[in-house]
Amino acid sequence: MKNSLIIGIGMVIIMGFILVSCTDMERTNIYDPAADYHVPPPPPPLTISPAGIQSIQSGNKTIQFTAEGGTSPYTWEVVDITGMAGFTPTIGPTTGLFNSGMTGYSGSCKVKLTDSEGKNVLSGSITVTM
Repeated sequence: MKNSLIIGIGMVIIMGFILVSCTDMERTNIYDPAADYHVPPPPPPLTISPAGIQSIQSGNKTIQFTAEGGTSPYTWEVVDITGMAGFTPTIGPTTGLFNSGMTGYSGSCKVKLTDSEGKNVLSGSITVTM
């Protein structure tokens, strides 16, 4: 009986120590980094503005594109270029500033926005006229 009582008291002390130790680990995250882990919400969807169809004259005219959502930093590029030989619209790869190219050339293209996670979105068609 005495041995059972000593064993019982010993178990209560050990269990109390374990309980306090586990609570401390959760508070400090020393041994269990997942105990207090918070999963951040996903970023809002990646969007490009202006998003619709654009029309601009050739002759180094510009359109400023902006990004929202996704995960920065962003990269910009001109894609789906069709038109006259010599039609070379450009965009600042980090600024989103679109340039229609030299005077006397026409065509169409789109702007592609990519975020740091590889997600991308396209603008509407951009028509460049002479």
